[in-house]
Amino acid sequence: MSKNRVVEIEVLRSLAFGSIIFQHILGGFLINSYPHFGVIYLQYLFLTLSRFGVPAFVLISGFASSYETNASSTVGKYFKRLRKILVPYIFWSVFFSFYNIYLNPKAFGSWNKFSVNTLFSLLKGDAMYHLWFMVLILQFCLLSPLIKRFINRFEKNKLNWAFLLPILILGQMGLMWIYINFLPSLYHEKGNSILNALILNRDKIFIFWIFYYILGIFAAKNYSNLVKLLHKYKIVILLGFISTFIYLALEGIKYSSHDVSGYSINSIITSPIYPKMIIFLLLAISLMFLLSSKITTKKPVLKKYLCIVADNSFRAYLIHPIFVRYFTITIKNLFYNQSSLLEIAVSFILTAAATIITAILLGKIKPLRIITG
Repeated sequence: MSKNRVVEIEVLRSLAFGSIIFQHILGGFLINSYPHFGVIYLQYLFLTLSRFGVPAFVLISGFASSYETNASSTVGKYFKRLRKILVPYIFWSVFFSFYNIYLNPKAFGSWNKFSVNTLFSLLKGDAMYHLWFMVLILQFCLLSPLIKRFINRFEKNKLNWAFLLPILILGQMGLMWIYINFLPSLYHEKGNSILNALILNRDKIFIFWIFYYILGIFAAKNYSNLVKLLHKYKIVILLGFISTFIYLALEGIKYSSHDVSGYSINSIITSPIYPKMIIFLLLAISLMFLLSSKITTKKPVLKKYLCIVADNSFRAYLIHPIFVRYFTITIKNLFYNQSSLLEIAVSFILTAAATIITAILLGKIKPLRIITG
């Protein structure tokens, strides 16, 4: 692990990675309707608990861009970081374009169609469902000098972070409202194609996630004081987390529905870009950091393995859909598609283990690192 990386943040990174895999495993079950409300409701609750993963990853990206102990940022480092994200993204986008044809050969059509579709997939990040996040991180990588310049100017004007953070939270809630309510109203099938494309892919636009990125920069610049503050108010954080979770649990009942096929819940209300989620997500990330801190100081063996996961998390993130699909289908067949919690748990454990082991093995092949991450 790099000397410039903070162990607690690396443990948090591995926990966030686990939550992402769990969400993708759960997604294969939650899309269905079930005859028993309890099954779908428990899955909804677990999905809500795991939603901190993406915001945490964005926050960690902001933290990593700002937290430096040995050297200042240089143009060389900027382009090196950009290359480390862009090259694997292009490779895996092309790889998953072929993978999709392998799964559905009839969708191929012709090489011209394949080339055009692959190009558009690169722009939209939809060669596979997880690659949208790579498009998001690429935007932050490109814009990080401008964002840090804004932060530096803010600090030079001697404005307090206590003034900025409430404004950022209110601004994020406003952006969430725009995302959920305003932008969809602008979409028209026969309208401007560029505007329609932006609306349909708005979850990949950096502005809707910039709050978490700036929060990561704030955490890096005020790390010691922030850690003390979180530990001081850990009981308040825990109680706040429980309270907001209970509220979201009740929302799940409110947004549930029932028809002849069974029960279902609109899981969009647990989306990280949903106004009612912001306080819960901030408390969840804080709680996960406190857990990471405890693991770092009191669980050395667990810390060691979680740091290994963190070191390989980027590569593992890129390849994990292959294992998600394989183990989800396999376990569903073994359990006769009962969608039980045991089925979900077994799928998660096998997927996580296979993904990390494969990522570690790929990382040992040095010539492949430029494309595997």
